[in-house]
Amino acid sequence: MLDHQFNDHQHGRSVLHAKQRRHEGNGRSVKRTMTDILPITQKSQAETEEEAQCAFSFKLSEMLGIQTALPANIARRASVDPLFLYRLLEVRNEPAALQELIDSVAEASLPKWAPRPTTHLLKQASIALGRWAANGFSQVSDAIKEKRRAACKACPHLREPSPHLLFQIFAHDSKTCGLCSCAIEKKIMLPTETCPVADAPGSPRNRWGELLDP
Repeated sequence: MLDHQFNDHQHGRSVLHAKQRRHEGNGRSVKRTMTDILPITQKSQAETEEEAQCAFSFKLSEMLGIQTALPANIARRASVDPLFLYRLLEVRNEPAALQELIDSVAEASLPKWAPRPTTHLLKQASIALGRWAANGFSQVSDAIKEKRRAACKACPHLREPSPHLLFQIFAHDSKTCGLCSCAIEKKIMLPTETCPVADAPGSPRNRWGELLDP
């Protein structure tokens, strides 16, 4: 009888150890699975961002009349710097001036004030570019410019002209928006641009009286 109890005890310990091994094995399996999944998720995000950048670069190259793809850093700069994008399109029919502008920032990093070109920003830039192209790269009417300018002048986010080189060259007489760092005199004339802040809490319209971007 004692032998029987001892064997039962040993059997119980064996079952317990087996369960522990299975549990530990499952734990290790879960950890391995999570470790395997994480790089895939990160890679997917990077691929999505790269696809958005390629789409924007292709669209911009097409609108500039360039047969080859733009350098990646030029496309990134144009996606987050409306002033630089405006300058590119402004000289799109002057090949020498266009190439000179591209070469002038080819080795430069993004301005310190520029946001990182995320997938969302790249998609928004593509939409804005398409919207501007649909308008024939035209400017807004004088009445809209004046309405926007008045709103900006009364805005508490208005800042003195930026000391950055590109602003000094292309928009030295313009104050800047403290929220998006854009030169006001350039921003207000572009149909692709918008004011980023609501005119009142919960309002669907911005300080320009236009609908906020979704």
